[in-house]
Amino acid sequence: MAATVGVVSLALILSACSNTKAKTADPPAQSTSGATSGATGAAPSAIDAAYAELSKGNWTAPPTEKSAAVAGKTVMIISCGQANDNCTDMGGGFTKAAKILGWTVKLCDGKLDPTVAQACFRQAVAEKVDGIVNLAWDCPLVKAPLQQAVTAGIKVIGIHAFDCGQINPGDKNLFNVQLNYGTLGQDQPAAWRAWGGAMAVAALKAAKGGAILYPDDTAEFASFKFMKQGWDAKVKELAPDTKVVPLPWTVSEAGPKLGAKVQAAILKNPDIT
Repeated sequence: MAATVGVVSLALILSACSNTKAKTADPPAQSTSGATSGATGAAPSAIDAAYAELSKGNWTAPPTEKSAAVAGKTVMIISCGQANDNCTDMGGGFTKAAKILGWTVKLCDGKLDPTVAQACFRQAVAEKVDGIVNLAWDCPLVKAPLQQAVTAGIKVIGIHAFDCGQINPGDKNLFNVQLNYGTLGQDQPAAWRAWGGAMAVAALKAAKGGAILYPDDTAEFASFKFMKQGWDAKVKELAPDTKVVPLPWTVSEAGPKLGAKVQAAILKNPDIT
């Protein structure tokens, strides 16, 4: 669905995928940098209540009105990395939707490497495409060639990607539009913090007072950084004494390498539930 809505957004026809009234947690002053010890500090009822509220859901049906689409466009998808299932799924969904519109779609694999992604942006400029679908590459990571694309008049949509001003307040935003996540998505950092908070509630519910393993990849993508802020805030609110074991990892390790890291962490911390 995300990539499908992205096609419409790139055509500068705004369409909300969903609406939500969820409250978002403010980011904590500091992120948890290491494991804390002790049993959960919240009554089970507090976690159960948060879980019950979360389980109600807050999604609504997408809009039913139709939007006229432009035709005959050539766009380039700059994938976060075709070796990653999430990136492949987003790009595949966009490609299917674009074919319905009669667009020509080109794919450039960012290979989970900002340097490679920068080359993809320069390729898009050289090929004079009409639009760029930026999958997960935050503006600061590809800023110079992204600016070249904008200067060349190429429309850019960010999907799961944060603009420069969202990460560094005061910087100029460069995306023409971002994927519309509905009401909550008007403040996308808040949306990802809410996602992280929801993860924390689910983990605390399942852990039943035991330790929790948290795979931490805040160094690569801003989405993970904002999710971690939401996670930290919710754990502090509901169970501040819960032992959280951070597990540093990178997206390129997804698969057997990450599995091995998880197994090693569990062996080292047998109280992880």
